Amino acid sequence: MTFSPVLLEELAAPILKKELQYLEVGRMSWKKLNNIMSIIIMIIGMSYVINLNYSASQAILLSNGIGPTYFPNVLAAILFFLCVVVLIQGNIREDTRVTIPNIKYMVFTLILTMVFILSWQYLGYFYINAFVFITALMTVYRKEYGIKKSFLVGVGTSIVTTGFLYVLFGKILFISL
Repeated sequence: MTFSPVLLEELAAPILKKELQYLEVGRMSWKKLNNIMSIIIMIIGMSYVINLNYSASQAILLSNGIGPTYFPNVLAAILFFLCVVVLIQGNIREDTRVTIPNIKYMVFTLILTMVFILSWQYLGYFYINAFVFITALMTVYRKEYGIKKSFLVGVGTSIVTTGFLYVLFGKILFISL
């Protein structure tokens, strides 16, 4: 059996369309990615230092010499310095295109992680939040196996993981989460 060029084109069109969509969504300039990530890491580091120094000032009113915040502040200064170096080096070097595979999964995971942390912080109930978080991640990451099967695997994994965390922290280490 021989294939005509028209038939091959019709068979390849959905595959090519999917690949082109993948390339458009997951492609970014190296310089842009480098700058965004460096700035995000710098902001996270600065907020950590501000929070650390505020917490330490509440705990220790007068301290002479090296206190408990000294080493974390040194690490934060090194982090900030290295981010500035990466920013400078990244803007000097030649720009290329970077393909980011599974960008939709990354964004979903990032948003779900932020929701998990905020709900844990403001609502409490760590074990319920962890159960929902793990179930959602397992269901989305395994969706090619079918939603129902992925959901059941996610629930099973969540039960085991959350149970392990409860036994480890709640019963053995006596740490309330």
